[in-house]
Amino acid sequence: MRADDIKGQIDKLKREVTELKAEIHDRLEAMKHLLAIYDAMADEEAKQNGPNPR
Repeated sequence: MRADDIKGQIDKLKREVTELKAEIHDRLEAMKHLLAIYDAMADEEAKQNGPNPR
């Protein structure tokens, strides 16, 4: 392989890693949002029914 080919592959992999990091970040933010909704629902249920004895 030529140095240019290797550099091109490295640059491509760097772009892919950057895209994957962004996707992971987006998914984590969505999970945080869903967890906040779940926590709010659990708090509301606890107010209505008392704490869950599990």
